[in-house]
Amino acid sequence: MKEKSKRNEKAIKVAYQKGYRATSNGDIISPKGNTLNPMVKMMGKIPYFMFHVRVDGIIVSIPYHRFIAYQKYGDIMFGCDVIRHLDGNSTNNAFDNIEMGTYQENSLDIPKEVRVAQAKHASSYMTVFDEKTVKSIKQYHSQTKSYKKTMEKFGISSKATLHNILHNR
Repeated sequence: MKEKSKRNEKAIKVAYQKGYRATSNGDIISPKGNTLNPMVKMMGKIPYFMFHVRVDGIIVSIPYHRFIAYQKYGDIMFGCDVIRHLDGNSTNNAFDNIEMGTYQENSLDIPKEVRVAQAKHASSYMTVFDEKTVKSIKQYHSQTKSYKKTMEKFGISSKATLHNILHNR
């Protein structure tokens, strides 16, 4: 388990032990009984509600949906792939909208029209280079065996894009 994951898992347990609780509509209540104002953290283009707790002298951010899943399922939630928002809305943390699941189930929670738009956007990267340039990229990479050099030479910004060009075109 990665260090950040361990720290997040510990923070969720510490918050629960301190008396933080989630309501059925997805609010987080402090040990003093106050409803917390969520901090919004953007993960890419997706907003997630977070709150903070101090663990071993370090302030750790806790995603609402993961805390709610812990309150709902206990330690078993740490073993699942992802915590899903069933309606695809990352800010809807109501108990009946939070489930444990797989990456595939999580992607299927995204409305179909959004998934299609994302797929079209991703595939547009594949058409930036014409077939002659793709051939040059593949040839250069086979000579250098270096993603970094190939990316620099052809102005490719991510390893994933280069990988797709090398293996899917």
